[in-house]
Amino acid sequence: MEKENSTYTIRLPSDLKRDFEEACKIVDVKGAQIMRQAMRNFIKNYTEKTQTPEEPAKRNTQSDGLSEAQKAANAKREARAMKRIGNKNGN
Repeated sequence: MEKENSTYTIRLPSDLKRDFEEACKIVDVKGAQIMRQAMRNFIKNYTEKTQTPEEPAKRNTQSDGLSEAQKAANAKREARAMKRIGNKNGN
């Protein structure tokens, strides 16, 4: 059975969009992949903070398809990209 997909549209400042797209390009990752992971992380963190002690933590059963080595490499590239963007913006 195929998963059903949905579209989520947001409004954001042009400079934030530009910087995000630039960072994604630098680390060679799709922006949608970053946004999906951010949403999963938010839900996981929210769930952990709002559960009662007797309620087991909800597990994230979705996989983004990356190995641990790929995730680590992406994290390093993302950190370098964010440093470059910070330097570019005078931070």
